Amino acid sequence: MKVIAYFSRLQPFYLLEKGEMSDHESFDAYPVEVDKVTLRNVRAVRELIEDMEAMFQTNTAPEDCAVKEAAFFEERVRRIFKTKAQDNTNGY
Repeated sequence: MKVIAYFSRLQPFYLLEKGEMSDHESFDAYPVEVDKVTLRNVRAVRELIEDMEAMFQTNTAPEDCAVKEAAFFEERVRRIFKTKAQDNTNGY
């Protein structure tokens, strides 16, 4: 299903929903049609980056938390980019 998103060269992953844009972003963003899943995945990736950065600020030194942080990151990436190929035991 196609939805209206806003393409902006100034934002990470380029696609925004109307509600995500400030006046600054809306000046350089252009409406485009994209698949609803694509827009949802892009938003989830930006949220993951924000969550990771917050985790880095609150956790102790990387050598103490790397395993926990990597596991969190891996689980979220797997969920965001979930495909049938991931469950294929033959690999890619």
